[in-house]
This record gives sequence, structure tokens and C-alpha cells, in this order.
Amino acid sequence: MRYHYWKLGKKLKGAIDFWTQSGGAVYTQTLTLPNRNKRLIYKHEDLARVWTAMGKTKSFVALKRQFGMQQSLRVLEDVLGVKYSFPHFHLTWFFQQDLQAQEMEAFCREVAQIWELSANKCGVRGVQASKQWSGPIQRSTTSYCNYLFKHGYLDLNFNPEDPNNAKQGLKPLDYLRVLVATGDFEMLKSWLDYEQATTHRHRVQPSKHFQWGEDGSPHTTKVQ
Repeated sequence: MRYHYWKLGKKLKGAIDFWTQSGGAVYTQTLTLPNRNKRLIYKHEDLARVWTAMGKTKSFVALKRQFGMQQSLRVLEDVLGVKYSFPHFHLTWFFQQDLQAQEMEAFCREVAQIWELSANKCGVRGVQASKQWSGPIQRSTTSYCNYLFKHGYLDLNFNPEDPNNAKQGLKPLDYLRVLVATGDFEMLKSWLDYEQATTHRHRVQPSKHFQWGEDGSPHTTKVQ
């Protein structure tokens, strides 16, 4: 699993570097929904429904065309806890032209509004539906890619026997390590719920005809 996510991170870095060197721009956004106390499987279903609903709206299609957003990579992340586990989407937006940061931020603000409207139409209401983070890659492309795929890494400095770890949101592998170390029954129930919720779901989902770079991957999207 660690090797698999390392390869994905390396491919994404290549895609971002190739895209920006070819005259395009890249921006990031996180899309969330209300984190209510209900089974994780329903939270994942809500995310999938709202994403599908947003993608079908004329306003989102028009927005992509207006800003030249040519492709995207969506990563599903879970933060697990005995209560209030929190699945959410990390988006990497690829723009055809080298837009200013203010322009890409304007795109993300409008995405957040469409996301909120789509959530409301799907019956998934709450303040988190309208408060979506967005921003540039702040440190390096490598750091960003490692961050996106951090749920595939095994942190050797993490102590699964520390009692404080069971009381906070954890990455799935760390959550499992605490469960094995403590044998906590409530954590076991939550883990089984997580397994059921994520079965057959794609954690990493590129948009159609995603262009990974110059390594023989699809080149159906041309960056001007």
C-alpha cells in the first residue's frame, strides 16, 4: 500500500510539473459536508451524491469552461474516530492558462457555492457545506503530493499505545494500529463500518482523459 501511494504521488508531481511548465496553472480545494453523528457509510454516500449532482449542473460546466479548468484529481480522505469520522474530498484543479491566484480563488469560491446548492438539493444541509478551504500549493509539489497520499504511509514515530490517540481523529492505518494495540470494542465497530463504507470506492479519482505527463499517459488535453 505504501509503495502504491508513493507511485501515485510521484505521478501526480510529474503531472503538476508538466502542466505548469507547459503554461498552465494548478490550485487546490477541499470539499466537505456536515459532520453529523451518523454511520460512515451514509457520509460516503452523501459525498458521492453531492459530487455527482454538482458535476451535472449547467453552472459547474459553464464555470469550468469560463476559467479554462481542463482536468482535476479528486482524492478521498477519511479521518476516523469512534464518533464523527470525517470523510472529505481534496481537489487538485488544473487550469489551461497561467491564471493569477485571485482568479483561481474566484473559481473555488463559485465551486463552493455550487457545492452548497447541490448539497441542499440532495438534502445534505449544514454550515460545513458552505465553508470550503482553497489555496495554492504552499511549500513544494513534493510536499503537497505526500500530503494528499499520507493515508498510505506508516508513521514510525506514531505510538499506538498512547491513550490520547484513541480520542482524536486518525488516518485509517493509524486508527487500525491503535485498535490492534488496545483491543477497544468501540473502535472495532467503527473500523468495520469504515470497511463497509469504503468497499469498491475509488480513493483516487482522476477526471476523464486525465493527463499525467510525458511518460506515455493520455494526452487528450492540450495545454496552450
